[in-house]
Amino acid sequence: MIKYKKETIEQDVIDDILCDLCQNTTRKSYNFEYAKIISDWGYESKKDREVWNYILCEDCADKLIDF
Repeated sequence: MIKYKKETIEQDVIDDILCDLCQNTTRKSYNFEYAKIISDWGYESKKDREVWNYILCEDCADKLIDF
């Protein structure tokens, strides 16, 4: 016989994702819309082996592309 019991498990959930440039939310009506940019610098750069991560909202991503 298999007996079951109900348990409540506490877990972390994403509450919001903010743009790293303007700090505005990327939340839309039922999901998040953002661009994630990752820069992985090589050995011959001044940023040897650094990894940069950015989250941009749609407006900031458009401004970056227009730049």
